[in-house]
Amino acid sequence: MAFSWTGIQVFAAAPASAATTCNIEYAYRNGHGLGVIVPGISGSYQCSLREGNVNKAVGPLQFHLNQCNGQNLTVDGSFGRLTREALERVQRAVGADDDGIYGPETRGKMKWLYTTPTGSFTCVRGVPPSGPA
Repeated sequence: MAFSWTGIQVFAAAPASAATTCNIEYAYRNGHGLGVIVPGISGSYQCSLREGNVNKAVGPLQFHLNQCNGQNLTVDGSFGRLTREALERVQRAVGADDDGIYGPETRGKMKWLYTTPTGSFTCVRGVPPSGPA
């Protein structure tokens, strides 16, 4: 579903449960030159993760939960009970649905460690909810 507001198209994100499972590390760069690695799928970061997923996409989530969201996880690429509980704590803290599922709402509200154009790092809230298709 698309909406147009002052010439900008905004696409409503599908619920996390309907999204494809993330399975890769996706490099995202915003319009200000900040870059970040997020969970993704081929050509997109419109995907979800949940308990039981074990793949390359889980590591970036665990890393960012630790670096910018006050969690203390082992970054092992396995979305187990401890990752789910850490994600639920962060979801509650940022006002997202605390369902323990990583998806568009959580991605848009949690903090991510971005690389700046000068090579330094900064924690920034959110990756835009509508990314590449």
